[in-house]
Amino acid sequence: MDLSQPTREIMWNISSASIMYVMALISVLAAGYGIYKKILFIRRGKPAPDRFQNIFIRIKFSLAQIFFQKKTLKRFLPGAFHSLIFYPFLILFITTAIISMDYDLNTSIFKGHIYSVLSILCDIGGLFILAGVFMAYVKRFRKLHDIPVTGFSDHFALLFLASIVMTGFLVEGLRMAAIKDPFSMYSPVGRYMANFFLQLSPHTPHDTFQNYHAVFWWIHAILTFSFIALIPYTKFFHIFIIPANALLKKASAYGVLAHDDLDTIMADPDFEYDNFSLGTGATKDLSFKHRLDTLACISCGRCETVCPPFIAGHDFSPKHFINSMGTLMKNAEYYWNHNKKDQSSFFREIVGNAFAKEFVWNCRTCLACVDACPAFVEHLDLFLDIRRNEINIKGRVPEEARQPLKTIENLGNPFGPQKERNEWISSLDVPVLGKGQTCDILFFIGCHITFDPSKHHIAENIIKLLTRAGIDVAVLGASEYCCGDPLRLFGEEPLFQTAVKKQVKALKERTFKQILTACPHCYTMLKNEYIHFDGHFDVVHYTDFLAEKIQQVSDKTKPGLPGKVTFHDPCYLSRYHQKHDAPRKLLSNIPGIRLLEMVQCKEDSFCCGGGGGHFFMDLHREKKINRLRLDHVRDTGANSVITACPFCLAMFEDALKSDNGERKITVADITDLLVS
Repeated sequence: MDLSQPTREIMWNISSASIMYVMALISVLAAGYGIYKKILFIRRGKPAPDRFQNIFIRIKFSLAQIFFQKKTLKRFLPGAFHSLIFYPFLILFITTAIISMDYDLNTSIFKGHIYSVLSILCDIGGLFILAGVFMAYVKRFRKLHDIPVTGFSDHFALLFLASIVMTGFLVEGLRMAAIKDPFSMYSPVGRYMANFFLQLSPHTPHDTFQNYHAVFWWIHAILTFSFIALIPYTKFFHIFIIPANALLKKASAYGVLAHDDLDTIMADPDFEYDNFSLGTGATKDLSFKHRLDTLACISCGRCETVCPPFIAGHDFSPKHFINSMGTLMKNAEYYWNHNKKDQSSFFREIVGNAFAKEFVWNCRTCLACVDACPAFVEHLDLFLDIRRNEINIKGRVPEEARQPLKTIENLGNPFGPQKERNEWISSLDVPVLGKGQTCDILFFIGCHITFDPSKHHIAENIIKLLTRAGIDVAVLGASEYCCGDPLRLFGEEPLFQTAVKKQVKALKERTFKQILTACPHCYTMLKNEYIHFDGHFDVVHYTDFLAEKIQQVSDKTKPGLPGKVTFHDPCYLSRYHQKHDAPRKLLSNIPGIRLLEMVQCKEDSFCCGGGGGHFFMDLHREKKINRLRLDHVRDTGANSVITACPFCLAMFEDALKSDNGERKITVADITDLLVS
């Protein structure tokens, strides 16, 4: 060994290196077989061709998530312990690869500055891994920061990682105790361990340390190769599966479901109703991405810590949803493997087996679980697709949802007769845009604002602001119907497609530059869904529009409710569209306003409880989500809560009716502060 520059002898004190190669081969074969079985499991899912578009952009995104841990670091403490484990292991992997090359390929890399830097980094990295494991253990098993307690698999994974690192330190310390290493300063932890051994047993012969070194070297090697072999059978598999899940992440908007034109399907002379299926009802309907999601889920519980119905104590959990789906598919897989001649053995009904029929209706579609998940599991679209199957194929729908669905079918909206819309519109000082007519801004008011007199002020304020600013604005009047949002959320696909096509037709008969919406749900529908029905429109929410026209609007407004206020970000604005700056820009322009942010705000906002169709479905919950959100408002010390969604406004008003708080809270729309 050349001692002219820092280095160390590779495989010192180790004989029978051939055994190591046998162990390596066995571990690779074991891992390979496990990965092969996982690939077979994934490939049995239905195709999802949209997951392979723009592959280079996807690769870039996946690599960014791997090396910069963007999703994991969204929450500091969980991100911190994961980073303390991930980055040092990356360094250890690189170092091991270099050592293997020097030994197997007779290269000469592990010396000089490379040796000194990597040796120090490996020692420090090992300490970081132990610190990360300790943090993870405390957070998981002491239930700190709402991380749920988990079982044996987490114990095993964390202790296994710690064992690999600890035996590595022992091997290095025993080597240094047995020989006088001239470059021990580059292995500070190893040198500390060596000094500890020498002080503990100062008269122990060096041969004894050498013998112990060989024993622990093989223990370390066995643990390392076992780690490789166990990857596809334990939570270690997330090393591969989560980057794959990131690579295949949905590129289009969440909540938009794949659908074929039902009119075209049913017009086909070969159409057979008995063989027709819609949505996801059984294991055979699940795509390979759904299967990938169940493998990617590591049960970290982040989805539960942000899930409003779970926090409120309702019978619902996004983690349970994914885990139950995985268990159901694995059971179906087992029976299929043992009864391949009976194809029906691969068929397992989801609702009733994975969870009860009420379970899937408890979701608020707030997207918090998808946004929080570090494994890129996509819960939302599957929830909605199961609902589609439940209502259209199984004929099962919550009793509370029947009335709004019937009203939409008969009247074109979930609230009441169109004549009420027409009468109110005629009282507004705004033109109604007829067929063939033109305007700059077409204001799509929305059904909730239209049919709830207590919400009329939102539309009236917007029209007043636009008119005062000299903006050419008009409304649809009698040609405005339900945008389709309740139908999408309930899963009523035939009626949804009919409603959207009807509204697209009415919009295309008129000419305008932009559609302005006051409701984030209407905004989401018109922007994300209508393009799939040839409805290509420039859609903007009023907060964005007014924020851009702030100079035109601000000098014509008066202060509304000066004082301490907090802003509630609607889920369908902040999370679905990442729109949270414009409302704050409008608020900051109002004299006397002091904005106090809730802990859960902007893209991390907490649902008002009205999402997922629950504005229409109370489901008789004792602990309501809107009351939890009102508690968040009180925690800020604000006197008023401001929002930009009529549904959120209604949910706060409902919470205030049953609120016994000593300090009275007022609720308002942003437009109430812009118009006196």
